[in-house]
Amino acid sequence: MSRSRKKNPVTTYCAQTQKMDKRWCNRAFRKLERQNLRIGRALPMKTIEIQDTWGFVGDGKWRCTPDNDYYEKIMRK
Repeated sequence: MSRSRKKNPVTTYCAQTQKMDKRWCNRAFRKLERQNLRIGRALPMKTIEIQDTWGFVGDGKWRCTPDNDYYEKIMRK
């Protein structure tokens, strides 16, 4: 297994935390709830109605090129 390598140089990263995005989303959710209670509209049920969780920072994939310093480490299994 020491010579086995990945075929695709695509890897995941979690560079940043999602704490601020979650905080902003919940604040917006509570604000919209308060506004809808005052007006008499239907309340939102989930935070996904406010912001899509896939748009938060911190998750994703990227393609590593051979000129990257970590290329050998990423290509190992």
